[in-house]
Amino acid sequence: EYLQGAPVYVRVIDQAANQSPSGVDSTSVELASEVTGDLESLTLTETGLDTGVFEGSMDTLFGTATSFDGVLDTNEDHQQPFWWDVFFATYTDAYGQSSASARAIGSRVAFIDSAGQPASSYATGGTAWVRVEDQNANDPAVLEAVMLNLSSDTGDNFDHYLWETGKSTGIFSA
Repeated sequence: EYLQGAPVYVRVIDQAANQSPSGVDSTSVELASEVTGDLESLTLTETGLDTGVFEGSMDTLFGTATSFDGVLDTNEDHQQPFWWDVFFATYTDAYGQSSASARAIGSRVAFIDSAGQPASSYATGGTAWVRVEDQNANDPAVLEAVMLNLSSDTGDNFDHYLWETGKSTGIFSA
């Protein structure tokens, strides 16, 4: 899964695309968004001399599609059932096509400990730490806050603001 607004990363392993054993080669993949219909071409660079492993990344942006602008535009489909976008990467070589897909999500919420590591339980009366990752709530120029609603199965309900951990991180915690 990928967070909307976060870069997507692509790796292709193809020894046949390794044209120059003494140099770093490149190849390309086509990226597509299922919901917006955006199409992009991404150049992948070989990870070293004679590896046959090619990697690259492209930023994503929540919005409407503008194909071949170097940004993979993503959105959500409000029809029933609701779903987030799906990204597709297609690689074509002399032997045919290979493809992979990954679903986009709007945000991630996790309970963490005071050191930022995942937590599955807390001591009674202890502090619960929460982290939200949401690139769609990220404005690179300012620190933002997001509202989090915590509730328990006993009926407790609590609204709390989480502040971004730094400019342009898209990560909020308290």
